[in-house]
Amino acid sequence: MFLVPELSTITPQPRDLEWWVARTAQLQKVVDEVGSNANVIFVGDSITQGWEGNGAAIWKKHLAPLGAINLGISGDCTEHVLWRLKNGHLQGLSPELAVVMIGTNNFGQSPVDTETEVLAGVVAVVEELKSSLPNVHVLLHDIFPRGQTFNQMRGSILQVNQALQSKYDNDDRVTF
Repeated sequence: MFLVPELSTITPQPRDLEWWVARTAQLQKVVDEVGSNANVIFVGDSITQGWEGNGAAIWKKHLAPLGAINLGISGDCTEHVLWRLKNGHLQGLSPELAVVMIGTNNFGQSPVDTETEVLAGVVAVVEELKSSLPNVHVLLHDIFPRGQTFNQMRGSILQVNQALQSKYDNDDRVTF
C-alpha cells in the first residue's frame, strides 16, 4: 500500500501570533452576530482583509448591502483558513456565495510549498466550504502573480491556477 504523507497545506493549523488570535476572535464575533443573515462571505488573506482598509468605501457602498462579511486575515495560508473554517467561522452561516482568494502566502512563506501542496490546500478550502455549506456557490479567484518580473514563483502560481481551472471547470457549485 502506498502511503501519502500528510501535507501541511491541508492540515488545519492555527497561527501562534497574538494579533492573529485577536483577529480570529474578532471575526468570530462577527459570525456569531450576523449568523444566517450573511448572504456573502469573503474568505482569504490580506487581499481579502484589505476590503477593510483601502477598499472600505467600496465595501460599504456595494458589498455590505448584500449582507457580506469579511473573513480575511493577513498572512494566512490555506492551512490557517482551514483551521478557522473548522473552528467556528462557518458556524450558523448559510450564505449563498463564498468569495475565496487564498494560496499566495503558501508560495511566499519559508519553506515554500510545492505546486502540488498549494493546489491541494486551495482545493481543501473550497471542498470544506462546499461540505459545510451545502447551498453555497464558491467564486474562486485565481492566485495573483508575485513579483515585478518573471520568476519561478510566477510560473508555479500559473500552474496551480491552470490546475484549479481544470478541476472546477465542470463543477456547478464553483466558478473559477
